[in-house]
Amino acid sequence: MTQMDYEIYPQALESCIRKVYQELQIPIMVTENGIAVDDDQKRVEFIEKATDGVLSCLKDGIPVKGYLYWSLMDNLILKCQTQEILKLIFMDNGIYIFYSITVE
Repeated sequence: MTQMDYEIYPQALESCIRKVYQELQIPIMVTENGIAVDDDQKRVEFIEKATDGVLSCLKDGIPVKGYLYWSLMDNLILKCQTQEILKLIFMDNGIYIFYSITVE
């Protein structure tokens, strides 16, 4: 479960892309996809699986024009006095730490 009590299911992105394309037959732009966890390894695994699904759609001829992760920098969402972590860039005492994922 994520910090927002959502199931971790990155495969849903591929299913959603396929369903939208099947219904509308238009190019797809993923404008928001991400996960609120404090475990960086879970975030990396989520992004890898989600983007694998995007690549599978592309290989099947679905015109996916882009993918944007949510969120690049700190995005504070307050729920029950907690801070969910959604970002790819983390700032700690003025030092930026960048998460990097290579898609092959």
